[in-house]
Amino acid sequence: MITVAQIPSWYWTSIGVLNLCVNERGSLILNLWEIWGRDINPYVIFVYSQCIILEVSCHQTTVYVAAVYASTSYSTRHQLWHDLTLMLGRYHGPWFFLGDFNVVLGAHEKRGCQTPPSTSCMDFLHWSNANLLSHLPSFSSFFT
Repeated sequence: MITVAQIPSWYWTSIGVLNLCVNERGSLILNLWEIWGRDINPYVIFVYSQCIILEVSCHQTTVYVAAVYASTSYSTRHQLWHDLTLMLGRYHGPWFFLGDFNVVLGAHEKRGCQTPPSTSCMDFLHWSNANLLSHLPSFSSFFT
């Protein structure tokens, strides 16, 4: 992993990046970046160690984009579900969640002989169902 300071400013310009937002992790290296170009002008509404949420207005519609890199710790990840539920209640409109949730809905989404912890799976399922989220079908367990 690298820091933002290690990337020269000319590089961002060369690939058309206008701005970026990174998560806050204290002394740990940042692991979640959202970058955007000239064609959109999002408003950053939430920055946390496990996610960044942008409000994006396009064609007279506002969409909320949450980039997630959830903790592997159950209790820390559970706090993320709580925070995201609060944000969903505060900002009304279409939402798009993407990233690494570090949890699966069940054993059908996992490879290997060890089954995933049922508590984590049920917690994630209850959170997504309570917030009326739709899951996109996955085609393999390599990228889900």
